[in-house]
Amino acid sequence: MEEVVKLLLALVGGLGIGSMLTTLLKEKFDKKKFLFQQKEQVYSGYLKALSDVVKNKSSEEARQEVVYWTTRMKLLAPESIVDKAQEFFNDESTGCKFIKLREELIDLMRNDLKSIL
Repeated sequence: MEEVVKLLLALVGGLGIGSMLTTLLKEKFDKKKFLFQQKEQVYSGYLKALSDVVKNKSSEEARQEVVYWTTRMKLLAPESIVDKAQEFFNDESTGCKFIKLREELIDLMRNDLKSIL
């Protein structure tokens, strides 16, 4: 009888620990997934807004979109991405320089997203 009680306690304890472990792992994954989705949204929004400004340099609305996405990016992105994004505004980034900066920024963003998951 004592062995049955020990077995039942072990099963109940094992189920409880397994359940807690599953819950903790799920919460951790959900947080990573949420962060990934937020960063993906910010990065794509920023790149789109930046492209819109290049197409319509005189558009105040397009410039405000860049300001909005830049602010959101400063909240979520690592310093390396924020610094690289700032380079667009340090100089006149036209032609080849703009394309090079954009590609470097995309690489940094891609690596940041990969590091989350």
